[in-house]
Amino acid sequence: GEGTDSFDKCIGPVVEVCTEKDMGGDCGRYYDDNLQINYDILSLQVVRGEFEVYTAPNHGGDYSLVTETDGPLNVEEIFNSYDSDETKVLSFKPILNDVFCSFEKGENFRGSFRTSASNGKPCLNWSDTPLSDIALPNTYCQNPDGSADEPFCYTSETET
Repeated sequence: GEGTDSFDKCIGPVVEVCTEKDMGGDCGRYYDDNLQINYDILSLQVVRGEFEVYTAPNHGGDYSLVTETDGPLNVEEIFNSYDSDETKVLSFKPILNDVFCSFEKGENFRGSFRTSASNGKPCLNWSDTPLSDIALPNTYCQNPDGSADEPFCYTSETET
């Protein structure tokens, strides 16, 4: 898992992770799910938003919610494991919401906006749109195929 080079485009949550305590060693910034990190994370800081961090791969093991107001943290502080050198963060995921709702083009947008930014009309259910086969069946803005620059919705069967 290398850190992303597209951090500048990120409008969603961002976490910085490091291989040594006190934000030392090799550090990288991430803005998406990481199911299995191939190095030990011993300290981290949420730069923007909120992340759930896990002690096992694939969002398993113990987990904790970490936010940007927590500042830099050693993993042993997060999990109260001062008596163990074994505790490491091995996977994490961002919390997507109405404030930190998307990154890049918003393919994983999970906010609850229900009106079109272009005309203010209410969104149609995605099951009634040309993208019904890949979109979640709800009335929220999405970018299911990544073709648009940001999440959107249909307000009629042809109009977004």
